[in-house]
Formats: sequence, C-alpha cells, structure tokens
Amino acid sequence: MFTYLNKDVYSGWFQFGQKQGKGTYIFNDTGMRIQGEWENSNVTYGEWIFPNGKVYKGAFKNNKPDGSGIVY
Repeated sequence: MFTYLNKDVYSGWFQFGQKQGKGTYIFNDTGMRIQGEWENSNVTYGEWIFPNGKVYKGAFKNNKPDGSGIVY
C-alpha cells in the first residue's frame, strides 16, 4: 500500500515505480475508488466506484472512462 501526500491511497502492484497489474486507488477527498488493471500508472479496465453507490465498469483511457462501459 502506498499513501500519497494528499492522503490518496494506492494498493496493488508496482513495476519500475509505476502502477502495474491489479490495483485499487482511493481518492481521499471524495471517497471515490478506481479498481482494476493498471498499465504504466494508468487504469486500462476496471470499475470506478462513487460514494453514492454508482459504478462505472469498462475501459479507461488516461484514467477516465473511455468507449463503451456500463453504469449501475
């Protein structure tokens, strides 16, 4: 587990100092959570879980939802 200066937390694999493989990133200020597959510190596929219970599941590009995904 790695805690950033802004108190965000990443729990998962690192390779050469970058997020790689399965991991979860939790935003301290909002409580949002991104969990999924990471490549070169960018999530490529996974779930973005919001504090209100909504979830986006699908592809990501530049750490943002990209392409077709589902929200539930």
